[in-house]
Amino acid sequence: MVRDLKIDWITLGLYLLIVLMGWFNLYSISSEENASIINFSSFHGKQAFFILVSLGIGMLILFLDTKFLELTSYVAYGAALLALMAVLTMSKVSGAASWFEIGGFKIQPTEFAKVTTLMALGKYMSRFNFTFNKSRDFMMVAAGLFLPMAMVLLQNDAGSALVFLGMIFMLYREGLHPAFLIILGITALVGVVSILLQDVENAMGILLVILVVGTAGAVVMLILAEKMRFVWVVVITGVFLCTLPLAVKFVVKPYQSARIRVLVASDEKIQEEKKKGDDSLLKARYQLRESLVAIGSGGLAGKGYGNGTHTRNDFVPEEHTDYIFCVIGEEHGFLGTGTILILFFCLILRIIYLAENSKSRYARVYGYGMASIIFMHLFVNVGMTIGLVPTIGIPLPFFSYGGSSMIAFTMMLFILMNHYSYRSNIMN
Repeated sequence: MVRDLKIDWITLGLYLLIVLMGWFNLYSISSEENASIINFSSFHGKQAFFILVSLGIGMLILFLDTKFLELTSYVAYGAALLALMAVLTMSKVSGAASWFEIGGFKIQPTEFAKVTTLMALGKYMSRFNFTFNKSRDFMMVAAGLFLPMAMVLLQNDAGSALVFLGMIFMLYREGLHPAFLIILGITALVGVVSILLQDVENAMGILLVILVVGTAGAVVMLILAEKMRFVWVVVITGVFLCTLPLAVKFVVKPYQSARIRVLVASDEKIQEEKKKGDDSLLKARYQLRESLVAIGSGGLAGKGYGNGTHTRNDFVPEEHTDYIFCVIGEEHGFLGTGTILILFFCLILRIIYLAENSKSRYARVYGYGMASIIFMHLFVNVGMTIGLVPTIGIPLPFFSYGGSSMIAFTMMLFILMNHYSYRSNIMN
């Protein structure tokens, strides 16, 4: 169960660098002047504790036998599903029932479910003769992915559910037909436009665009299809897309649609809805405006470490979690944000390298899944702070405050490092 330790120093170095930068970034906004670094009543103090716990767990994972991690994949996945079901009975925090509270600390099972879902998919897809051309294999993988995703949606956590959906890029690497990527893109387009139609006068023009894109997508899928099953996939997708606009109207909550509509809403529209007693667009505009002001005020080199006026004075909502990127933009400017993005892309590329050069298909599936998850977190978190995507509310890995996120992402990375270490031991 325990084997010799062999560390991938490049990946570990990237991890430690990003984690330390994230902690110093959090310290700059959570500390008062002349405050102690060791202060467990503050965000940065608690985060330091989470980092130490994460490192301890990570080092333990490196010592474990790779086969042991693979054998426990289904057990870990099942435990995560049970935790996701149990958390639905908990009280809601910020509108979402996603946390267990133990001894003053909140534990979010969703973060750990991302890890166990990767483990379970890696285990199943590494089976002998696995292929997406087999209906049974296709349905088992789809169920394994969408079951935790559905439970997360029931928790009213659409952001994390979107991250699970991002794993489809990993499935594409393993042979999933391109038609399903097209289906996903068309579905997203129709869903978003169905919400935007509430603010657009030329609705018929938008509907015509949807019709053209949908028809073109269906034709492409039929051309790409090599099996008859893709014909019924197109039919089912067509029926689903026809009912999606109606479903969006009843399923998507007003504050959720406001986060999308605010990206194109005019000031007149916002004031008009406010007069009607609906201030959801106004609140969404406030979040976006303050985020853009904070980042824009940083300019090229920023205002300096600890000198962010907008973020330190709480103008930006959730600046220590969802909007942590604003702190980087205000204090360190374009150069700082660019450096962080480069580091994250280096980490993602390194993860893909480990996945491709590991010994087993399990590690490849797992590694590409992890790369997809980190990319989705990065894209959505950064995108919502600069107005490219609606406010969804997912953390920036290793930067946002939170023990569950820090521990889960560390576990995720060190499990992959364990597999790559196994490859290195075999070669030596």
